[in-house]
Amino acid sequence: MKKQIKLTAAILGVVMLATVGATAAYFTQDGTRPNQMTTSSLNVNIEEDIEDGYKNDIKAVVCKNHAACWVRVYVGIPVGNEGKKIFKEPILNNEEGEDVLWIKKDEDGYYYYNKPIPAGKEEVSLSLFKKNENGHVIEPVEGLTIKDMPSNTDIIVYAETIQYNDGDTSCVEAFKNFKPQQSTTN
Repeated sequence: MKKQIKLTAAILGVVMLATVGATAAYFTQDGTRPNQMTTSSLNVNIEEDIEDGYKNDIKAVVCKNHAACWVRVYVGIPVGNEGKKIFKEPILNNEEGEDVLWIKKDEDGYYYYNKPIPAGKEEVSLSLFKKNENGHVIEPVEGLTIKDMPSNTDIIVYAETIQYNDGDTSCVEAFKNFKPQQSTTN
């Protein structure tokens, strides 16, 4: 009987110690501790060289990021009157024997960089196209007449980034999973 009383007293003592510690911690907390969360920045720009006062047709994507990210680029190559193709398809900057760096998806018209850009890089330049044998990136199709050409032949290029996630299998999949927020204003 004495053993049971001692055992009960010991258990009661342990429970009281735990209760006193928790109660003291609860009542001595005197301020709020807000969670602090910061977001990373992903900056991407298109860089163009200018030679002799004219824009060069070499464009590079420049990333300045604080988090690993995927990059995709849209290149709006103009078409001629009646939808006629006026420029040859540019040559992607994928060297022979190397991993494929740029992938073009015809469904959406984007070029996807196949590797995530690591975090903390001050500046990463990704050249999308390489020069052909004539020293140009984009060349007109042979046999065009003036009436085939549109009035504006500007090539529009823009780049987008999305933060890299460990579960992403590729750049294409990462952008496919991204759902832009819908506007709720009328």
